[in-house]
Amino acid sequence: MIFFDASICFGNEIVNHEVVNHEHFIVMEKVDVASDALCLLDYMDYAGVKNAIVWHKTMYEMDPTYGNNLLLTEIEGFEDRLIPSWTILPCITDKQYHPDVFFYSMKQHGVKILRAFPEHNRYLLNGITMKEQLDILCEKKIPLFLEAKTGFEYVFEVLNEFPKLTVVLTNIGCWPSARYIYPLLRAYENFYFDTGDFGMVRGYEEICSEYGSERMLYSANFPTNNMGGSMYHLIRANIPEEAKQNIAHRNIERLLSEVRL
Repeated sequence: MIFFDASICFGNEIVNHEVVNHEHFIVMEKVDVASDALCLLDYMDYAGVKNAIVWHKTMYEMDPTYGNNLLLTEIEGFEDRLIPSWTILPCITDKQYHPDVFFYSMKQHGVKILRAFPEHNRYLLNGITMKEQLDILCEKKIPLFLEAKTGFEYVFEVLNEFPKLTVVLTNIGCWPSARYIYPLLRAYENFYFDTGDFGMVRGYEEICSEYGSERMLYSANFPTNNMGGSMYHLIRANIPEEAKQNIAHRNIERLLSEVRL
């Protein structure tokens, strides 16, 4: 089976890593990290992961613009396996993120995935702040990865305002989240989530039965989790082989192919 990880972070900046849940209970623990692209590829080879969408820790811990640029430098020469994702900021304050500049730069560098950390970067992810940018994400079908570790409310709010937005929920935390995820799957056809923290008993079976397998994306959520954990749960799930292939690699490949830059 081909495994295409939808969300991997690397970079030396992590010392104590946040492990969180949707109740905002934070545990700081030391985890193994991939310091650079070569180290990351070693982890991927050991686990049997062929490709990954990656981001660099400096995009979060230091500065999004610096981190976006550093990521491209770090993965140079490995673009056949490591696919870059960038962080976005409101262009009302950060002019380099104006659509005329930012989306052209994305196209030039082959970036098709974006991430947003609104609470960390001190803005609201809504139309008042970012309507022009979010409208273009909808139009161009650019997936926006959002973390649930700061809560699910803002995910519901941005999708309520921009229902055609392609959102991938990641880092959902260590507690079961079905009561948050199921309503989003039911209401928004472009809502997806990755499986990095998906530990619900018979969760794969239930979601595939209720909503199909097309909106789950395999990920280990490395380095929060070991690369083999979610892979094992997917392999062992009592779902058709076709569904496993969708989750393991086909769904994320389809999302990437649909982006229109």
